[in-house]
Parts: sequence; structure tokens; C-alpha cells
Amino acid sequence: MIHRIVVAEATRFPEIGEALYEAGPKRGKARLVAYMKQAMDEGRMKRSDPERAAEQAMELSLAGMYRRRLWNVGPIPTDEEIDANIEAGISTFMAAYGRDIPWPSRSTYLGPMAHVNLDTRPRVVHMQVYENELLGFFFKPAGAEKVEISRQLGSQAASVLREAIAATLLDEQAASPSLFQTHIADIEPSQSFKSILFKQGRANDNRKIVVFNFKDAFNDTALPLLGLLIAAFSGPLKLETLPEALEVVKGLWGKLIVLRTPQDADAIRLLDALGRVGAADIAAAGQAPPTWATLLAASGLPAADALTALKLLQARGVLEIARWGGQEENLEDPGNRWRVAL
Repeated sequence: MIHRIVVAEATRFPEIGEALYEAGPKRGKARLVAYMKQAMDEGRMKRSDPERAAEQAMELSLAGMYRRRLWNVGPIPTDEEIDANIEAGISTFMAAYGRDIPWPSRSTYLGPMAHVNLDTRPRVVHMQVYENELLGFFFKPAGAEKVEISRQLGSQAASVLREAIAATLLDEQAASPSLFQTHIADIEPSQSFKSILFKQGRANDNRKIVVFNFKDAFNDTALPLLGLLIAAFSGPLKLETLPEALEVVKGLWGKLIVLRTPQDADAIRLLDALGRVGAADIAAAGQAPPTWATLLAASGLPAADALTALKLLQARGVLEIARWGGQEENLEDPGNRWRVAL
């Protein structure tokens, strides 16, 4: 609505258009230009004009869908359709600018900037997520595989997992005010969504929805990996009912919240690799948990550092052995298969 008003009035009042551009698009573009330049300097993108590359990336993410919505053509797109449109734009962009070099493995919820270095990633003070968007938020570390993960889970299991995550967040908000906060928002008349509050009897108005404001400190823990790790390693039987899913989510929440950067950066990076490899296996209809050799390669960590991180995660009950590759208790065997302990 604001965009349309500014477009209509910018000719008569150019200062309005300038103010909006300075407050939003210009800042976003500057961050993206800096990110593109870093990727080019590191050899992960082909050398080019980072400003032009940033502009093209932004336009590709809007291609096809944005103007239809601007002119109110067709139905409102679903979250899955929006994600698919963005992923298609990123794939086209990377086909032109990308190089076949692994990206740093730590994932954060930054839209097209999915994998960035822990020490240089842009800081997000608040990330507002509506309750019905939670699953997409917690599947973001999977990158392009997140749509396939949702499909493989099935609508029933996905719905149960989303509700379990929402219920856990509501239960934990008092103990974690530095990580996230919640508030209640009104649902527009055209929308239809039953809030977890309404289902649990905590509110008597089904036109309300919970909004979660994730703070910067949330990304300094292992919690952004919560949904991905559960989806990749829980199996459908543990997500059949809300009580079962709640037990899984709350159990893993307690293990991940204590892992924080910088002291546990390597452990979080190894978990991130486990989640991404697990997501890729799901997308390829694979079943076996990943081997230590695969995790080591995906994490990009030196072998000694990765082993230290593995021992830490095993000692804290986050990871467990699924199958020994050779002699038992030989943690360095490349054939060992690991999974999340749920």
C-alpha cells in the first residue's frame, strides 16, 4: 500500500520517493553489494560489477510474481510459491555468476544470502515471523531443499511440527527474552488460519495470530537448525501427533539453546552440515544417515577441529552413532554414520 502511494505521489512530491528509497531499498542494496563483493573476493562468484550483480539478484527474486501482485492479478501466492519463485531466481543468478566452490556452511535466515561466514554475516536485530510461517523459517538452512523437505514430510506431519515449534516457543519465551519475543496480531478478513493459541484455548478470537520477533542473539545459537534437524532425522512416526512432536521439539530445543558462538562455532557448523546433508538425502529419497567422511567434507572444518566438535555434540547428547563403520568406539572411522539424538 505504501509503495503504491509513493509511486502515485512521487512526481508531485519527489522528497517522499527519496525518503522511502533511502530508508529501505538503498540500505538493502548496500548490504547485498557488500555481500557480493566479499563473495567475489573469496572466489565464490565470478568477478564482475558487484552493484550490477546485486541489482540483478534483487530483480530476479521478484521476476514474474511481483508485478502480478502489484496489479492485483490472480490469487495471493502461497509461502511455497513465493519460496519457489525466489529459489528459481537464485538458480538463474548463480548460473551466471556462481562458481563450483562450496560456500561456508553456517546458515542463517537471510533470504538469498543463505550461507555466509560466521564472523562477517550481516547482523539481524529482529526477524518478524508469523506463526503460520514458522516452518519455512526453520527450514531456511536447507536452502533449495526446503520445499522438497516439506513435500516429503506431508501436510499432516508438517502441520504437527509447526504447531509443536510454535507451542515450544510460547512455553520458552519467558525463559528466553534475549532470543525472541512474541505479540498477537490481527488476521486480515481475507485470511484463514487457526492460531495455536486458539487451538490451545489461550485465546477466544480466531482472528488473531502469534507473531514471533527473533532477535540477533537467536542466530548466535544452534536453534535456527531446530526444524531442519528434526525433519531430517525424526522420521514420520515421531510427528504423528502433537504430544509426540512436542516431546521431540522440546528435547532438542534444550540441547541446542546452550550451543552458542563463538565458543561452540565449530559444533554449530558441524550440525549445520549434518542438517544440509540430511536435507539433500531426503530430497534424493535417501534413507541412511550420513557418514563421517561426508559430514567432514560438508562442514569444511579441519579434521582435528571437526572431531573435537563431534565429541562435544556426542557428550551433550545432540548426536549419536547410527552405525559404526568398522571398529566400535573409533570415532575417526570415515564410514561411521551419525544422526541427531531425538
